[in-house]
Amino acid sequence: MSEIATGDTLNSRSCHTAVLSPDGHVIIYGGVTDQSQVLASLDTTVNPYKWSIKPIIGSNKPPSLAYHSSDIVGAFMILAFGVMMANNSFTNLINVNSKIYLLDTRNYTWVTSTSTSPNSSHPQNPTVTQIQTYRCDCDNSFSLITVLAIAGFAGYWFYKKKQYDIIRIAGSKFDGSM
Repeated sequence: MSEIATGDTLNSRSCHTAVLSPDGHVIIYGGVTDQSQVLASLDTTVNPYKWSIKPIIGSNKPPSLAYHSSDIVGAFMILAFGVMMANNSFTNLINVNSKIYLLDTRNYTWVTSTSTSPNSSHPQNPTVTQIQTYRCDCDNSFSLITVLAIAGFAGYWFYKKKQYDIIRIAGSKFDGSM
């Protein structure tokens, strides 16, 4: 079944994130697109579905990002990391984003803290007191992954090589004459 959506026109995009908010909106952020707007919402509570492009407002506005991660915690979308886009193209890999951003999905405002009470009757809405910048040491992570991959390959190679060092004795069940 194909669903037709009304509202604002969105161009195709890739390398974006899409999350479902508690009120039934699919929130799209970022990605590679020829459109300057990077935040949109699809209202799935109406028939037909309706797209709306959202303005980027608030005190903790993220840059245009692609290859990032997003998830919903209560009424907040947490957006993390990714590659900063300039004119929808990669200028270089130094533009890796190491920050975390928080979107209040009730009013589509980028914030630095939530107003959710720690004594909330909704345990799925945990308290986020402050979103702080987290620096990802990508060079060390990449180095560790590379060393582990090389060690795994070397271990596999020695294991396979060891299998072929078996001396076969004529007449045994392993000489292939059976």
